[in-house]
Amino acid sequence: MKFFDVNTLAEMLGTSPNTILILIRDKQIAATNIARSPSAKKGRWRVTQAALDEFLARRSSTLTAEPRTTTPRRTRRKPQPAGDVQYY
Repeated sequence: MKFFDVNTLAEMLGTSPNTILILIRDKQIAATNIARSPSAKKGRWRVTQAALDEFLARRSSTLTAEPRTTTPRRTRRKPQPAGDVQYY
């Protein structure tokens, strides 16, 4: 069984180690903390190949889905006709 640490995983996915830690915290990537104490301030996380494959499969399925349509944002001010000058 192959394990990856946070830095290696960040290099593989082209992100920062902080992003990987956020994904682990949000339980998007299954990981195991191998720190001496479970309540340690800084965890030492390891991700299995199977957990990485599962994450990539879920990520690729969301990328291939149809993009969501969004409504255009409203502007705060109404456009003024050309030539009018507004003083604030």
